[in-house]
Amino acid sequence: MNITHIISSLAGGGAETLLKNILPLYAEKGYDVTLILLSDSNENKDYVQAIKDANVSIHYCSKGSVYNPLLIFKLKRFLKNKHFAHVHLFPTLYWVALSKYFFRLNLKLVYTEHSNKNKRRGKYKFIFKPLDRFMYKQYNTIIGITQSVSDVLYQWNNHKNIRTINNGINTSVINNTAPYTKEQLAQEINVPKASNSRFILMAGRFIKSKYQKLLIENVLALKNENTFLLLAGTGELLESLKQKYASQPNIIFLGFRQDIIKLMKSVDLNMLLTEYEGLSGVVLESLAANKPFLGSNVAGVKDIVPSKDFLVENDNEVSLKIDQVLNDQQFAQKQISQIYDHIKKYDIQLMLEEHIELYKNLNIQK
Repeated sequence: MNITHIISSLAGGGAETLLKNILPLYAEKGYDVTLILLSDSNENKDYVQAIKDANVSIHYCSKGSVYNPLLIFKLKRFLKNKHFAHVHLFPTLYWVALSKYFFRLNLKLVYTEHSNKNKRRGKYKFIFKPLDRFMYKQYNTIIGITQSVSDVLYQWNNHKNIRTINNGINTSVINNTAPYTKEQLAQEINVPKASNSRFILMAGRFIKSKYQKLLIENVLALKNENTFLLLAGTGELLESLKQKYASQPNIIFLGFRQDIIKLMKSVDLNMLLTEYEGLSGVVLESLAANKPFLGSNVAGVKDIVPSKDFLVENDNEVSLKIDQVLNDQQFAQKQISQIYDHIKKYDIQLMLEEHIELYKNLNIQK
C-alpha cells in the first residue's frame, strides 16, 4: 500500500512536526510512503533531511507561493495514479479538493483538521462557510485531532464522515532522551552556573495566538535573578520581542531548536500560553518529559492535560501559578504523579494504527 500525505510546506509548525515524526514510522512498517509539498518555501531543512533519511519520497509542486491556484494542475500530475491521499492544512485543503473535482480524479481523500479556529471562520465566514462546505465535501473522511476539533468542524460544515483520531507523540523516543544536567543547560544557554537557578521553557511559534509576551512580563514580575525563561521557536513576532527585552538577562531567546525534548526534560517547568490550539504537541511532549507543566485554559490544552492543576485560568494568575510550581515541591510532585498513565493514551503508535486502519478501509472501497 502506498501512503501519500500532502501539506503546504515543511515550515516547522505543529502539523509539519507531526509528519516528520509519523512518516518514518509508516516506512518502518514496510509501506511505500510519499510526501507531496506545495512549495519548498520556508522549509525546515532538518525536517526534510529526517524524512528523506527514512526513505520517504518527497515531491515539490513549485518553488513559489502556496496560495497560487495554478497548483491544482501540478497536483493533478502527482495524484492521477494515486488511490488515496491524506491532506493537511489550508490552502492544501482547497487545491487538492479542486484538483480532484475539476479533473475527475478517482481518488479517495482524507483531511486532518489541526485547529479549533481559523481565519475562514472569522469576520468573512459568510463567504468562506459555503466555500468550505464544498471543499470538505470532496473528502471521504475528515479527521479531527481532538473531540473538540471534531465538534467545531461538524457545526461548521456538517460533513457526514467526521471522526476523531488524537494526534500522538513518540513516547519511547522521549523516554530514551537524556536531559541536560543543570550545569550543561546553564552552559548551553550561556547563563551563570548558579546552583539555585531555575529554568522555565516555552516552545512555540512567535505569532499573535501565542502569548510569549505575557509570559515574559510575568516571569519578570517574579523579580528573581535566578529564574530564567527560555523561549524556543521562530516567527513573525520574534525580532520585535528580542529587541524589547534585549536588556533582560533572565529572558533567553533560543530560536529554532532540534533538542526541544532534551530541553523539556532539563527545565524545572514547561509552559504554553496560547489563545487556542488543535491538539498541542508541545503540551503532550511537555507532559511526556515528566516535568511540571502549566498551560492556558483553552481548547486543545485543557482537553489533554490530566487535571486542572496544569491550567492557568486567567492572565492575572500566571505569576502566582509559576511561583507555586517552582516553590511548592508537593504541588510539583502531585503534577508529575498524574502524568504517567495519562500520557500513554497519546502514544503515536496508537495514532498510527488508527490511520492505517482507515487507509485499508479506503483501499477496500475501490
